[in-house]
Amino acid sequence: MKDNDSIKDQQEYISEVSKKPMSKVLSWISLAVIAILVIATLVTGVMGSQYFWGCLVLMILVPIFMYCVLWFGKLMFVSSRDKNNALIEDEETKDENK
Repeated sequence: MKDNDSIKDQQEYISEVSKKPMSKVLSWISLAVIAILVIATLVTGVMGSQYFWGCLVLMILVPIFMYCVLWFGKLMFVSSRDKNNALIEDEETKDENK
């Protein structure tokens, strides 16, 4: 049951985020940044540049940071939705008790 709720939350979050054009732009920008980092790491590695280790570290840390941001956004989305549902249920029970 918990897995179904989790899958439902993920699908709802994805559908909600996909409706926003800004998220599509940000996803393309993040893909471009990752692609540039991969190319820069390869070029600096082949050339033996002093910036190789910096590019390598960024190539590892940037996707991890992006994952954390997306995870936190999903967490906030689910939390705010649950709070709204709880408020609606409280209002409905108050109306029924009157």
